[in-house]
Amino acid sequence: MATAFSAKRCSRLFGLPLSLTHYVIDGESLSEQTGLFSVTAKAVSLSHVRNMVVVRSTWQKLFGLSTVHVATADPALPEFIVHNIRGGKVFAAKLQQATEAASSLRQIVTE
Repeated sequence: MATAFSAKRCSRLFGLPLSLTHYVIDGESLSEQTGLFSVTAKAVSLSHVRNMVVVRSTWQKLFGLSTVHVATADPALPEFIVHNIRGGKVFAAKLQQATEAASSLRQIVTE
């Protein structure tokens, strides 16, 4: 399935990116990929997503950023934190839509 939504972490110093982090919501998972030379990736199945909270501190409000805390049922990754992204509410809404679509597809398959 094609990428449903993606976001980049916004961390800059003098206009240069400090963090090369990409978050992707596709039809099956929420994933994070970090790094330039050494890449670290983590993913959680959309069926394990339980709850989302969008948090904006004072300095994040000044720069238009948000942090999204995603609670999961995955014992290896109980909390998936999406740090300092633009449009945190939009990201959370897209994640909610993808989670609902995945659960409705899972119900159709099991019937």
